[in-house]
Amino acid sequence: MSEHQPDNGSIESELQKFPVTVVAEYRRAAEAAARNLEPQDVEGWAREGIAIAQHSFRSWEAATEYFRATPAVVGVMSFGHLTNWARWGRTLAADSPVIAAAFFKATPEVIHYLPIEQLAHWAGLGRGLYKGTWKSSTLSSAYFDVTPRLLRTLSLDEVDEMVQFIDALAQRSYDLATECLQISENVFTKVERGDR
Repeated sequence: MSEHQPDNGSIESELQKFPVTVVAEYRRAAEAAARNLEPQDVEGWAREGIAIAQHSFRSWEAATEYFRATPAVVGVMSFGHLTNWARWGRTLAADSPVIAAAFFKATPEVIHYLPIEQLAHWAGLGRGLYKGTWKSSTLSSAYFDVTPRLLRTLSLDEVDEMVQFIDALAQRSYDLATECLQISENVFTKVERGDR
């Protein structure tokens, strides 16, 4: 093994501490990573996944989604962008592993509608909805769940405006804000098509 080859045995042994789905998704994603990244960058990508998994008790779920999303994103992101994406996920995992998992899960669809350079803005909008409570965690996760479909018809600036409204609404009722966010994709799809 050359000095730049990733040490799969070491990586897998670290991932063995987590549920089997983490290792399974890592193995599947490692093939795509090896096809698209320099060997030394594959190691960096894998280590980011380990760092996500180790963050807190349920962070392994976010790491699973990180590895699961990798094959869809690794071919369209430079290693620098891939690293930034992973670190955004780690930041979100520090808030809530559920939010981070939703972020990673949404990314493969979002990159069809946003330039890679705008991913940080998109992620920041979702993070801004989290206020340290489980209800705000649910709201932030819902944002990541619905925005891939919203971005089919709205620009990121329009999503930004909508998030400001949702955030203000959440100060009165998280349940109402979450419901509003969840139905927004149907509303904006119909408006775009001109449905009555």
